[in-house]
Amino acid sequence: MLRELKALPPEVALIVTGSKLSARLQGEARIIEHLPGAAALEDVPSVLLGVMHTLDRWHAAQAPEIPMRLSALHHVDEGIAHSALDPFADAVPAASAASDAPLLTLAPQDFAGQLVDHYVFAALHDIFYRSLAAENQRRMQHMDAAVRRLDQKVEQLSRRGRSLRQEEITEEIEVILLSGDLMNA
Repeated sequence: MLRELKALPPEVALIVTGSKLSARLQGEARIIEHLPGAAALEDVPSVLLGVMHTLDRWHAAQAPEIPMRLSALHHVDEGIAHSALDPFADAVPAASAASDAPLLTLAPQDFAGQLVDHYVFAALHDIFYRSLAAENQRRMQHMDAAVRRLDQKVEQLSRRGRSLRQEEITEEIEVILLSGDLMNA
């Protein structure tokens, strides 16, 4: 993740979630906010709200004529993914005078702005939950490997213990046999 973040262009503003990543990126000028990460499913809504509030504050501080382009770097099962959060990136402009244009109760700009907010919120929900699942999967793999190593070590120590006990028994038998030989002599 760190390598991917550092490869981004210098004009990209960053919102960093997670204490480990935040600690490694302290002093980075492009970061507009450090937020705690989600360690459990229950943490995702609060982290997501923190990201959305940060985005709202940052967008309000930007020039309105500059479009905001959002993307997210996040964990997936295969590693790190870069997801664009732009619902209109592939949209084809509509004809200027359509006879069957939909009747909207909002102005098109207001509707598009609110739609983008909902889209970003839903997309970030998906990203946070998938990222948390991928991180937990990696943690489980590490835990399984650690348990396997512990099981192997226990088995190895058990074999060593049995071997030492056999040596003790052999020594005791030898002592008994020697003492029997001494009594018979």
